[in-house]
Amino acid sequence: MSNVRDITERLRRLSPDTIGHGSGGPPYNGDMEARVAKLESTAAEIRDRLTKIEVRLDTTATKEDLHREMSAQTWRLVTFVSSLGAALVAATFFIARSVH
Repeated sequence: MSNVRDITERLRRLSPDTIGHGSGGPPYNGDMEARVAKLESTAAEIRDRLTKIEVRLDTTATKEDLHREMSAQTWRLVTFVSSLGAALVAATFFIARSVH
């Protein structure tokens, strides 16, 4: 009980001119020109969409850009807080020396 069928007899019945050229059924039934034309028009639309996506990607920040900006912002914050702390310490020292 095998599901494998012997197709040698069927292959012998095929004429050599139909092998590789189709038998009139899809995709060889004359619809090919219309299908190719539709694919070509769709390809133009896809090309336009890809161009729009590429333009948008050129202006979009990458992961590396975001990392670089976050790092720069962090160091600015550290510098500001350190400077503020030093100024507060200096002010406290000045006030403590001035008041007897």
